[in-house]
Amino acid sequence: MEAIYAAAIVLAFIAFGELVSIWSKARIPSLLAAMLATFIFAKIGVLPETVIDDSLLLQTYTFAESVRPEAAGSPASAGGISS
Repeated sequence: MEAIYAAAIVLAFIAFGELVSIWSKARIPSLLAAMLATFIFAKIGVLPETVIDDSLLLQTYTFAESVRPEAAGSPASAGGISS
């Protein structure tokens, strides 16, 4: 599956979870609804089980984690940029 389509599907499930959370007045957490809906649709066979991996969102998150100033141990992480 193309990465852009997979990312759009994942984000649509997250938006669905947000709607469920709003409708239930936050009694049902949005990520719980999104994860359950994704799991159910993957097990039924409507979605491929690799839709999360195909979306490349995990790779984007790990890349962002690796380039954070705190992760690199730069002086900016010690309280700001010194002049």
